[in-house]
Amino acid sequence: IQPRWQPEMGVGVAGMLLIVFFAFINFQLLLPINFTLVYLLIAMVTAWICGRKAGMFNALSGLLAAFLVGIHQDTRLGILCANFGVQLGISLLLVFMVSLVRSRVVDLEQRVADRSKALELEISDRQQSETRLHKSVQQFRQLAENITDVFWIRDLESTRMAYVSPAYEKIWGRSCKSLYQSIE
Repeated sequence: IQPRWQPEMGVGVAGMLLIVFFAFINFQLLLPINFTLVYLLIAMVTAWICGRKAGMFNALSGLLAAFLVGIHQDTRLGILCANFGVQLGISLLLVFMVSLVRSRVVDLEQRVADRSKALELEISDRQQSETRLHKSVQQFRQLAENITDVFWIRDLESTRMAYVSPAYEKIWGRSCKSLYQSIE
């Protein structure tokens, strides 16, 4: 089974090629320039895009390149090893932190997308409920205004008259408004 080529793999390979390019320049020109921070930046970008493993691989590759350039420049081995150890610890920690932040960002983006979808569904349900309620109220009004019998709706707790059909005025000869006021 052959692994499928993914864009992230291209970023990892590009990072590795950049490290080789800068190491070659540093090795050939013997400049007193240290590209360790450039290597670290490449590793951090790789960790952000490709993940922890690719970022750590590029961090180790960059530090190895810096170590080899240091040997070529006749740097004392003890100082070189001490610097390598410190830079290794810092590089791996930063790559780990970058990949951790990236995974949190991806997780939060997914949670926002899920919540947005849930809110859209809730809004749609609410709109449908409002539409059904409006239709029900219209049907009730049409029934209440056209029926010839008197009926009413009264709130039991406050004994307040909530609704009296228009037929009340025809049968009793009093306005519905007067009935509402007499009970209050």
